[in-house]
Amino acid sequence: MKPIDYLKYAFQIMGYKGFRAFGFPKMMPSNSVFSVTNACNSRCKTCHIWEKYRKDPKMAQKEMTTEQWLKTWKTMGPSTFCVFTGGEPFLRKDAYELLLGIQKYKKPKILTICTNATFPERVEKVLDKFIKQMNKDINLTVNISLDHIEEKHDEIRGIPGNWKKLLETTKAIRRLQKKYGHPNLCYHTVVSKWNVHDVPKIYDYVVNKLKPDVYIMEPSELRYELGTINTDILPKKEDLAKVFRVYSTNKNVTKLTNLVRKIYIEKYIKGNGLPCYATFNHTQITTNGNVWACCMMADKSPLGNLHDVDFDFKKVWFSKKADEIRKKVKNKSLPTCKGCYLAVAANTSIPQNLHLTLLYGLGGLVK
Repeated sequence: MKPIDYLKYAFQIMGYKGFRAFGFPKMMPSNSVFSVTNACNSRCKTCHIWEKYRKDPKMAQKEMTTEQWLKTWKTMGPSTFCVFTGGEPFLRKDAYELLLGIQKYKKPKILTICTNATFPERVEKVLDKFIKQMNKDINLTVNISLDHIEEKHDEIRGIPGNWKKLLETTKAIRRLQKKYGHPNLCYHTVVSKWNVHDVPKIYDYVVNKLKPDVYIMEPSELRYELGTINTDILPKKEDLAKVFRVYSTNKNVTKLTNLVRKIYIEKYIKGNGLPCYATFNHTQITTNGNVWACCMMADKSPLGNLHDVDFDFKKVWFSKKADEIRKKVKNKSLPTCKGCYLAVAANTSIPQNLHLTLLYGLGGLVK
């Protein structure tokens, strides 16, 4: 982002603080996640989104059309951060048209595209076409799921040959980088009971052999969005803490990352979290038109459905029901929310609580 953008973002932070504390100024979300499909060819142990259409095939017929997504984004206006995800978003035949719509109406400064990396040719084709006409001020990142190395990655993801496709997708991204200077290459590892003891090995391989621009690790979580409530996927907290403390002190990780990881892992162990800004600066829109506070609460506490308001996002965002949910988020009284630590909504809370983040981190550094 340009220097002027950081200044605007600083004023945004102040505005959202007022929105959360006093209910004004009323603001649109600066962080928007778009789950454009629940279809997914992966069979991940840590995510059961792929089961949704298998259990209820009629759900697939309720996916928002290209025109409905465009109408929604037009009523939303710009968001600084946008995430294009699924399911597997590249299963949508209109992926390119949707990305154009995000660029036109959402005008993001940071755009992240998530993929399971099983369609390298399609990823390269869509992104090549998009980047050719992409606004120069967009910071584009492709976020590739990587949960282990080689056969163990395939085992966790549930697709034989996924690792080979991941490497092919990586090569495709590298070709685009050489051609256009975009996108950033990011790998994303979900730490679960199936890989927690191998994280040092995974980390070393990713950083030293694959050499991404960004590498993210986060704990697996029990989410309504993923269909993982009451499932046995979580690593032991003591194992997780040990792994992330090693990770956060690695010489390849920046001091800022070290600070953030220290804060969130310690809060994870204690069961605490920073004040949440979901429904204030963050939202997630699902493919059936539901507007969520975040991925943790999902359909258990929707703000409303876009089909009911002719895809006018403002009518949902500023509705009486949305205000009621905001009060519950602020008061921590939503029964479906047990707190989150490293997911998207938690990350949007970090800048809003920068003073607490720095104080907590400095206190730890003094120790």
